[in-house]
Amino acid sequence: MVICLLFNMFLRPPVLLKHGLFMGGDAWFLNSNEESLGFILADPGFDVWVGNVQGTRWSHRHVSLSEKDKDYWDWSWEELALYDLAEMINYVYSATNSKIYFVRHSQGTIMALAAFTQPSIVKMAGAATLLSPILYLEHITAWLVLWIVSMHLD
Repeated sequence: MVICLLFNMFLRPPVLLKHGLFMGGDAWFLNSNEESLGFILADPGFDVWVGNVQGTRWSHRHVSLSEKDKDYWDWSWEELALYDLAEMINYVYSATNSKIYFVRHSQGTIMALAAFTQPSIVKMAGAATLLSPILYLEHITAWLVLWIVSMHLD
């Protein structure tokens, strides 16, 4: 216990990484150790946490739904922010008892902006780096993305 407490005194704060649209949390670790933010933060001692949301390959172990079920895909951006992200933040805060630093990209940025409207979430935040917020897909020119959007999966 004493060793654990002494060790925790030297740890840097928790950082919660959240991926962008059409990505998963593993995106923070795909490059080399010197080029992947997850490793760059973990190496000097930051307590790195990675969040994945519904729809990523990491979420395919739902307790009652299969990714083939329509109900599995019945969620909104607001729900991702106010329920899923809020639960991730509560979990990390409960485990670390420390303010959380956030790095978000794309979809993760929009979720953070929505979640930060909740005073209880803001109280758990140390700081946030919000990259490339995405609101609309109108400017996208990649044919595959346009095709997926045209399917109106929502």
